[in-house]
Amino acid sequence: MATQQISGITATDGARVFAGTNTTNNIHIGNVSSTLPFAENAPFNAYSRADDLCLPQTREHVLDSIRAWIHRNDKKNILWLTGWAGAGKSTIARTIAREAYDAGLWTASFFFVKNGGDVGHGRLLVSTIAQQLASRQANFRSLLQEAVAQDKGIVYRMLNDQWKELVTDLIARMDHTSTPSPVFIVIDALDECESKSDVQQILRILTRASELGAARLRVLIAGRPELHIRFGIAQFADGSCHEIILHNVPEDTVNGDIEILFRQSLVAHDFDNATFAKLVHKSWASSRGLISLVDS
Repeated sequence: MATQQISGITATDGARVFAGTNTTNNIHIGNVSSTLPFAENAPFNAYSRADDLCLPQTREHVLDSIRAWIHRNDKKNILWLTGWAGAGKSTIARTIAREAYDAGLWTASFFFVKNGGDVGHGRLLVSTIAQQLASRQANFRSLLQEAVAQDKGIVYRMLNDQWKELVTDLIARMDHTSTPSPVFIVIDALDECESKSDVQQILRILTRASELGAARLRVLIAGRPELHIRFGIAQFADGSCHEIILHNVPEDTVNGDIEILFRQSLVAHDFDNATFAKLVHKSWASSRGLISLVDS
C-alpha cells in the first residue's frame, strides 16, 4: 500500500477527501436517508472559518512533538494541548488538522465556538465525527450505513452510546488489512463547549480510546485549563494521556517564534529605512534590534 508524507505526517492511500461543510444538517448514506445530524461549522476547514495556520518556522518544537506522537505506537492515545488565552492553541490545532487532512490521514475534527449554535455544545460531536470518518473510508461508510439503518434512534441517545455504536464498534469490526491507522481526531476549544455535562461525557468516551481493534486512535484535545476539564483529564488511566502545556514552553523558544513573526510582519509592510529602524532599534532588522523588540 502506497504512502505519502506531508509536513511530517504520513498516511496510507485509499483515504477520501472531506469537503468540510454540508448543505444540510442530515446525511444521506448510500441508499439510506437518515437523520444523522451534522454540525456544518465544526470541521477545521468549514467554509465559515479562517484558515489561520502557524507561520513557517514557528511553533516547530510543539508541532514536531505532536507529529511524532501521532505516529508513535504507544498507549498515549490522548494529547492534551493546553495554555492560557492567546497561547496559540487553536492555531496549532488547525495547523496539525490541515497537515493531516492534506496528507490523506483518516481524520476528523470538531472545533467548538462559544455561543456558536451547533458548535457551542457537544450533542452533535459524535455524529459529526462519524460522518467525516465515513467520507474518507469506504468500509467504515458501509458499516455506518448499516448501523444507522438498523437503529435510526441512536442519535437521540447519550454520547457514550453514540460513540460506541457509530464509531468504536464499527472500526473494531473492520478488516485488519484494510483499516487505516491511526484514526486521528482533533477537538479544539473544548473550554468553549457551553455544557459542562457535555464536556464530561466527551472526556468519558475518550477513555475508551484503545477499544478500536487494529486501528490506533489518536485524539488531540485543545483548550484552556479550566477546572472541570482538568478534572476530566485526570480521569484518564495512567499513561494514556500526553500533555503539552504551552505556557511552560521555554522562553527562548517563544522569543524565537516572536522574532520570526516580527521579521515576516515588518518586512511584509515594506517600511522605509527610517521607520524600520525606529521599530527595531537598528537599521534593516539586525538580530540585536529584533531581540530588543521581542524582549520589550
